[in-house]
Amino acid sequence: MTHYRRKEGHRKAMAVEHRRSMTVEEYFQLEENDPETRYEYIDGNVYAMASGTANHDTIKSNIQRILWNLLRGSSCRVYSSDMRVYVSEERYFHPDVTVTCDPRDRGRVKAIQSPRFIVEVLSPSTELIVGRMQIGI
Repeated sequence: MTHYRRKEGHRKAMAVEHRRSMTVEEYFQLEENDPETRYEYIDGNVYAMASGTANHDTIKSNIQRILWNLLRGSSCRVYSSDMRVYVSEERYFHPDVTVTCDPRDRGRVKAIQSPRFIVEVLSPSTELIVGRMQIGI
């Protein structure tokens, strides 16, 4: 399902589309059954999101830490890519970092419904995905 290309000794992440359409409920079940892989759901198509490079992780972790420090004590929360973001009934994504200030986005929610700020660290392998995200946001 997830493929990697070797480049200069590093793994390069790629999104791979499942070839069959899936309901939102099936998508939620897929993520629950496979917690090691993040999936994004776009109009019934599911994309497996592979892990990024060490540089990618360092950048997103630094951004998350900076935002967490800036927002500490406020009503806002900072989430990693472990949280999915609801864009519409047919679109769910896992941005690198998400900020929400809506109390309904806390607790045991399946997806952030009211993101205030979204960060996606760009790389050649994520450019197409980010383009798809912008269509619905």
